[in-house]
Amino acid sequence: MGKLLKKSDIFAKKSLTPRTVYVPDWDGDVIYKPMTMSERREIRKKCVTTSPGAEQSDIDQEMMELWAIITCVLDPDDATRKKLLFGPEDINVLESQLAAGAISVVSLAILKASGLGPSSFRDGEEEPQE
Repeated sequence: MGKLLKKSDIFAKKSLTPRTVYVPDWDGDVIYKPMTMSERREIRKKCVTTSPGAEQSDIDQEMMELWAIITCVLDPDDATRKKLLFGPEDINVLESQLAAGAISVVSLAILKASGLGPSSFRDGEEEPQE
């Protein structure tokens, strides 16, 4: 077992530190940040639909990938690493003019870093059994 963390230890961590992912289709790296809980909640709201009378909601995975990119990919020219590279106005180009595989490479890195999906489980955690 590792060190037991105090609140001050946890709050001192900078878990939103920018990261990079190499995108073979684009022959370069993309810089991104993991989502905050608030951002993750907002993206889920935008991508979940419930049909009338349905017992379960549906998640539009492709739209979740697009919103992950819009919310988390950072402008490499911004030294502060706070300015986003894309905005909602870029959805059409992202989904209709770029290779889906490249979009998935970036979005899956973001989603994993943000704790979404079974691939987000880290060492020391067990994946839930279905």
